[in-house]
Amino acid sequence: MKALTGLSTNEYIRKVKMQNAERLLLEGKYNISEIAYKIGMNSTGYFRQCFKDEFGVSPSDYLKQFTSQLLHHRLKQRSAVIQRHIRKPSPSSSFL
Repeated sequence: MKALTGLSTNEYIRKVKMQNAERLLLEGKYNISEIAYKIGMNSTGYFRQCFKDEFGVSPSDYLKQFTSQLLHHRLKQRSAVIQRHIRKPSPSSSFL
């Protein structure tokens, strides 16, 4: 396994579990304890540590960052739409 992936079998399984946990977290349907259980971890503390090792932040902080980035992106998109709809004055009307 290590020759193929660069990870031990346990590391590979943990990585796959964390990817599934990330997907479940972003779906917004489950709390952190439920996600830990769904991916086969009985200890929420161990789950949080594994998640932090994989993504650099706790699950709750990851979700906050993602939500903040998503909100920022949506606001930026809406601003661009509004700017396109604002009628810009023509060059000749600016001399009036």
